[in-house]
Amino acid sequence: MIKDFLLRSGKLRHVIVFDFKENVFNDALTTSAIILCADDEHDEVSFSYISNYSEFDKISKIVSSYPQRTVADWTYAAKALDSSIKWKNYYSPQKLPGFDNLVSFGTYAKVMRGIATGANDYFSFNKSKLRAFGISIKDVCPCICHSADINGCCFTVDDFNALRDEDKKVYILNPRSRHNKELRMYINKGIDEEIDKRYLTSKRNPWYSMEKRSPSPIWVNVFNRSGLRFVRNETQTLTLTTFHCVYVNNNLFGVDADLLFAYLISNISKTFFSVSGREYGNGLSKYEPNDLNNSYMLDIGNLSDTCKEELRMIYRANKSSGDLSYIKEIDRILIDNFS
Repeated sequence: MIKDFLLRSGKLRHVIVFDFKENVFNDALTTSAIILCADDEHDEVSFSYISNYSEFDKISKIVSSYPQRTVADWTYAAKALDSSIKWKNYYSPQKLPGFDNLVSFGTYAKVMRGIATGANDYFSFNKSKLRAFGISIKDVCPCICHSADINGCCFTVDDFNALRDEDKKVYILNPRSRHNKELRMYINKGIDEEIDKRYLTSKRNPWYSMEKRSPSPIWVNVFNRSGLRFVRNETQTLTLTTFHCVYVNNNLFGVDADLLFAYLISNISKTFFSVSGREYGNGLSKYEPNDLNNSYMLDIGNLSDTCKEELRMIYRANKSSGDLSYIKEIDRILIDNFS
């Protein structure tokens, strides 16, 4: 781990981080930073923030003024830094909202990545591709392959049927019947194209089998520029890695999928999650499953049954509406009960 190595070396002195909205290097979306090290006896580590190109002269001031820290934005004792947490907490410290009764998100749900096929073009199908290769509907599973195909906060059977009829890719190969001639030919096509030798496929037996995964009741986007986007999946549709899957933990303390989803679409929920995301260049954020699992959330299991049902009903009554003003009502209920 690089952070651990830097701390153990005792030579880390300053980390200069570039603003997430600036792409410093055209071919890299990851957050850009300059790391300054020194072989001396100082035991402090500073962090500085460059918000735009006009502040580049700050870098030379940091170097020329060392070991003084007057130009630094934040300075910590080296022993106070924790290599196991995101260092975003040191160079962009954010306070959690002032609420009582917090638990980890993993208390009520588990986030897992979507299905990784190892060869999406080969394994994904639309209606016309099924017909072209003679693949039976019994040998595919309904699956969302592109996040852009999902509009709104709720995905229904009607939505799936509309995507299917528009010839969107909404199936993935998952052979379950005895191999008929057409299916064998398609599998042989994959061998001819060396799909079976790719990293993920080579580790499956047989290589064309699919990960065993149950449809999740909630999806959340992996990358975003405007905050987390949650989708309530009311179908038996899987998703590729374009979304993460949110599985509810056995209705613990009356927290079911509808109640959890009503909480997740609140502005309060997104404020908690914002502390945990990974920031990239050009304003792009990414959340890994454990970033979400380890985030804080309000302990909605402690709400009264009346409040729980009120939150469910607000979501259910407005889930088909493009007007998201009802989220303010969800926020109000949460503020009244937890602030």
